[in-house]
Amino acid sequence: MKNLFLASLILLSAYTSYAQFIVDSNPNFDTNAIKADGRILGVGNNPRILLQSTSDADNDWTRGLIGNNIFWNSTNNTWSNSSSSSFNDFNLIRFENGSNIGFYAKTNTNSGIENFTNTEIEDYRIMTITNSGNVGIGVRNPNAKLQVDGITLLKPDVINNNYLRVTSNAPSQTNLTYFSNNDARWNLYSDNEDFRFRKAGTDSAEIMILKSQGNVGIGTVNPSELLTVNGKILCEEVEVIANVAPDYVFQKYYTGISSLKEDYVMPTLEEVEAFTKENHHLPEVPSADEIKEDGLQLKEMTTILLQKVEELTLYTIEQEKRIKALEIELAAKK
Repeated sequence: MKNLFLASLILLSAYTSYAQFIVDSNPNFDTNAIKADGRILGVGNNPRILLQSTSDADNDWTRGLIGNNIFWNSTNNTWSNSSSSSFNDFNLIRFENGSNIGFYAKTNTNSGIENFTNTEIEDYRIMTITNSGNVGIGVRNPNAKLQVDGITLLKPDVINNNYLRVTSNAPSQTNLTYFSNNDARWNLYSDNEDFRFRKAGTDSAEIMILKSQGNVGIGTVNPSELLTVNGKILCEEVEVIANVAPDYVFQKYYTGISSLKEDYVMPTLEEVEAFTKENHHLPEVPSADEIKEDGLQLKEMTTILLQKVEELTLYTIEQEKRIKALEIELAAKK
């Protein structure tokens, strides 16, 4: 920190080497001057650049500063405009205790000389560099290598004006918006504990949501399962994990027992006929009303349909045996 302050002093000395410094105790100045309190003032008819070294306890332990139209006034323990003109804008690089560096800036309001307490001047802090290398923009004590309080633009495509904007609208909401040709197209934002993805602009319908408990919704903001989709899905393959395959149908038919499903009983065709006549759907298969209300469970329905295919296969085998037996019987009567 001392080396940086010394380098700044040498640079300012080189810049003003053509002019003669005078000693002056007036806090407002019009000439090059080394002030009685150690401040080195700038150049010109209305100079406002200065270097100042200070160790005032009331000055938040500031060790030194480079200021434009601002200095630490140890008389009243405030930050003051150094120019006698009506301009009250300033820029300040503040070498703080703990080897942090603070950067401040204020625009001109043409209201004359102003004084700021240490608390008040914090309203004009624009950047901080800590002794650990963290950089804060709009933040006094950054806890990351880069911490930004405010809108951030990431603009890799300058020609076509394509860029990302990061904003924080509230303590619980952060927005990441993609712009194309300066028009907002897509928006990813956090709302309390959820993440939401939506189209930006006038048609700002939400496309996807990630709930805090882990459920993902596509086309819906209230997913009831790990993945809830309100719409069509196009894919090449769907893998369904089933704990029990319907091979128990064949096991029970040929061996009389089944280790896969011990309580399985294959219905007779008479029982199937009676059930379908009364209910208008196959046994164990959900009805139309049930599917309409609860949806169709792909895993359950795949298992049921495969069971019905195996049962139908056995019905066909039995039927084929009876047909052949009748054919043999008819042939013997001829």
